[in-house]
Parts: sequence; structure tokens; C-alpha cells
Amino acid sequence: MHMYPIEETKKSICCPFCHEAEKECLHLLAVIDRSNGCCDWGALFERWEEFRNLLVEAFGPLLQTKSRPPKYWKQHSDLHNAREASVYLYSSSDPDRIPVDSLILTTMVSELLSECGSDCFYGAQLEEVQPGQDWVIDIHYAEFPEETMDKALTLLRNRLDLSTTNA
Repeated sequence: MHMYPIEETKKSICCPFCHEAEKECLHLLAVIDRSNGCCDWGALFERWEEFRNLLVEAFGPLLQTKSRPPKYWKQHSDLHNAREASVYLYSSSDPDRIPVDSLILTTMVSELLSECGSDCFYGAQLEEVQPGQDWVIDIHYAEFPEETMDKALTLLRNRLDLSTTNA
């Protein structure tokens, strides 16, 4: 895992593989907007919901039956925090709606991608979009973006103890 704290420098961000400064090179894995809780672009943009869906698949039955999660989930603070937020946001009056906190999800996915070998520029700040509004983003690059996403999804699936046959 490589971290580049951009807020301390005003240098342009470039791909560590092809050295392109453009945001759309082939190695761009994800631009994760930590201010708004979403993936704005990159290869992960099309697959962002897969991460959310895994959490919904794992949390849904627990919320609907008011069951406790497996104890080993506490080993992963991001997973524990995501589940606790879902408990807080869940409404039994709408049992099919399984909430996933977007800001916790962005942090979780960013950390999973790093664990799976992405090069990340953490905390990059974009120019002021509107007066008083800045975006804090994590920019992930990978030599093979699809492989890195698959590894991250598998890692999350394993932590949630979801069968790989459900993939």
C-alpha cells in the first residue's frame, strides 16, 4: 500500500504506472469522494454497487430478524461501524430497505482497495467547486484495475462470510 498525502503538496497527481496526469488513464481504479460518500469515476464507478450489495446481503437477514452479527466482525472496525450505522438507520416499517451509510462505505472500500494492492493518493483536495465547498477524495490506481476490484470484493465477501457462489 502506498499513500500520498496530497493536501500537503500542490503537485499534480499522476498515474504511478504510465505517469499520465489525466484522470482517465487505463490504470485509474477509483476516485472515491469522501466528502459525499460515492465513487465519482474510474473503473470502480460501474461496479460500486457490488460493494454496497454485499453489505445489504449480509446485514439484511440480521436486521430483519434482530440477530447479532458474528463476533469476528468486531475485528474489522469498518465492518462493525457499517453494521452499527445500518442498525441505527433501519426501520422495521420498511423491512426490505436495508440502509448502508455511504460515508462509512467509501472509507471501507478505499481501505479494501489499498489492502488489495492499489496505489492511493489519500485525501487529495479538488479545487473549490462552489464558494466554501471543497472535495476530499482518495484516488486509487492499479496496474490491473479489474483484478484489484475482484480481490477487494472477494476480501469483503470473505469477511462477511458470504459464499463465493453468491458472487
